[in-house]
Formats: sequence, structure tokens, C-alpha cells
Amino acid sequence: MREIFSNLADNKIDPQSDHGKQYIVDQVAGFVYDKMPYDYDQKIAYRAQGRSMNLEDVMKDHMSVCRHHALFTQVILQSFGITSRLLKCTMRTPGTSDIPHAANLVRINSIWHLVDTTNPDRESTGKITPFVKPLMEREVNTGKNNYEWNITAKLFGAISPRTYRSRDNMYYRIMDNNKK
Repeated sequence: MREIFSNLADNKIDPQSDHGKQYIVDQVAGFVYDKMPYDYDQKIAYRAQGRSMNLEDVMKDHMSVCRHHALFTQVILQSFGITSRLLKCTMRTPGTSDIPHAANLVRINSIWHLVDTTNPDRESTGKITPFVKPLMEREVNTGKNNYEWNITAKLFGAISPRTYRSRDNMYYRIMDNNKK
């Protein structure tokens, strides 16, 4: 995280500006994706043992699933002063049914973004970029409404649609210092 602060200072980027917040969100999403490998097979192995992965397992095995990614992303973004909510949802891609999922809703000034660190965009060159997509809603009612977002992603250069559908009790704020 020091690297992000350092890059902001070196490049004279104001962390409170739209550009600065977008930079922080992209860097944090990339950091979580790189440092916390997603391991669905490990999740299945824990379920076979009759338990689910917990934070101790994540730290010991250096493997995680979507809820760990979303939780770490939210805590880190909130430590930078960026409004973030943990989003419990289902996700569907072509040829699949809805699967339980966790991602983040992040507010960069007046625009909400969906951030999914377990499912990044992949360019045709193989380069992986963070999945940070602006949403149409000017306001997201964090107490009442359910939403469905149809968003396009890049999968090895091809456009791939994803549908995120929020679930009840979908939003969580980890710290109280962000009241937006």
C-alpha cells in the first residue's frame, strides 16, 4: 500500500480528485487480485470437510474466494477514505446459472462502480486489468432496493456479458468513518 501512496506523491496526483480515486481503486483491485489467488477448488475441499474457509485459512494457505477478495478490497479502499460497500450478489455468465458471489460497490465522487477482483478483464494480449465498471445509478439505495446490472467484460479480447444481481442485505460498511 505504501507503493500506492508513493506513486500518488511522485506523480503529484491528488488522492481526493476523481483521477486520484480512480487510480487508487484500480491499484487496490490489482493488488488484491495479485496477492490473493482465487481458489475455488480449495473452497470445495473445505466444504467436503464440513466447514467453510475462514480468514485464518486464507492467511495460512494464501488462497481465497470472492468474499475474501471483496472484504479485503473494501477495508483497503476505506482506509484510503473511499466509499465502498460489500455487495452480496449472484453472478451469471453465458452458459452458467446464477452463482452466489461477492464484489464491491465503490463510489468515486458521484458515480458508483462495480469492482470485482476475482473476475478481471483479460485483454487479447493476455494482460489482466482490474474489473472496475461504472454503474448507471446516480444513487444506490443501500437499504432497500435490489438491482440487476448487465455489464460487458473482456475475456481474452472478446466481449463477454456478465449479470450481477444483488441479494437481500447486500450492502455492508466495515468502518463508520465513511457515512456517504
